[in-house]
Amino acid sequence: MVIYAKQIASALQYAHSKRLVHRDVKPENMLVGANHEVLLSDFGIATVTQSSRHQLQEVAGTTSYMAPEQFRGQASAASDQYSLAVVAYEWLCGERPFKGSFYELASQHLLLSPPPLFHINKRSSLR
Repeated sequence: MVIYAKQIASALQYAHSKRLVHRDVKPENMLVGANHEVLLSDFGIATVTQSSRHQLQEVAGTTSYMAPEQFRGQASAASDQYSLAVVAYEWLCGERPFKGSFYELASQHLLLSPPPLFHINKRSSLR
């Protein structure tokens, strides 16, 4: 899992160095290449940033993986990193840290810390 996360982080670092913000980092946009490397795909809603500051944009992305600022239309490189952290959490626990409607997810991502991994793993082992 760590190797895959590093590969996606490296792809994001490259995109960010070209001033691209992906805005939709999620497992469905990660592909396994011929040499078993993980590739980041679907830059369809990516934006070009003018600076490191947040810019107002339309809200886009998959709500379960969106960073708090992305719900406000202010995606940045840090938003992609947040999304990758949500993916890593899901890989470790088998579920996402937050669930609900668009508004419930926005509120949870803004106001709550993710449940500790051991709580999730404990619940999973009881099933």
